[in-house]
Amino acid sequence: MDVSRSVRINNQPLYLQAIDAFKALVDEGVYHPGDILPREEQLAQQLGVSRSTLREAMGYLETDGIVERRRGVGTFVIEPSGARFGGGLERLETMRSLARIAGLEAETVAREVKLEQATPEWASKLEVPEGTDLVRVQTTQAINNCRIASFDAICALNLLNFGDLKKSTGSLLEYLIDQGTHIPIQTHSQIYAVKTDQRLSQLLDVGEGTAVLHLIETYYVASRRPIVVAYNYFLTDCFNFYINRRVVRRTIRR
Repeated sequence: MDVSRSVRINNQPLYLQAIDAFKALVDEGVYHPGDILPREEQLAQQLGVSRSTLREAMGYLETDGIVERRRGVGTFVIEPSGARFGGGLERLETMRSLARIAGLEAETVAREVKLEQATPEWASKLEVPEGTDLVRVQTTQAINNCRIASFDAICALNLLNFGDLKKSTGSLLEYLIDQGTHIPIQTHSQIYAVKTDQRLSQLLDVGEGTAVLHLIETYYVASRRPIVVAYNYFLTDCFNFYINRRVVRRTIRR
């Protein structure tokens, strides 16, 4: 059987295409729960990606309970124990991308696009004069009919096509990535635990005062120019963040 499945050229990151290709092989019965996967170079060739892209994809697949790495033995396909849904704080991802990795689908259930003028706070974060014309996109997204996150993002109007933005269906981050002109590559993020007010409770369909994870983020493009300030809220009973940290070795002077 020819199990090669090269990724197709599209606007999705290569590791996401590799994840889709690998899941297709599992769905088609090429690999079954309990199977040990081929060596890295062979599997990369089957998926049509580089070994570095394969490693990135395998990291996500392991986190989401699809494969398991056993030291000194190999990597195995494992029996799914239900949808696991989460995201790494060290990576900037859209909710749709994170859902795809977990084999789920994110749906936009509420969306509002409107024009605003830069407040002192927004002007400071975006490094623009106060009163600058901005566009504000507020979206709420759900997984399996369960509202999971609310996004409130602001960007300078001159960086996008307002008409095209209104016609799109996702978050501002999704729009910018799809357009490919001003793609954020990093963020400065502040993380808080907050309680929902009346408006946020209605958006997320939870009781007022429910604890949620709150990220205030400024998105930067490659030139280190800030282009988006975002106020994001996540229900932690449906979605969890994780972060990979490493110890920094320091030389001790004697």
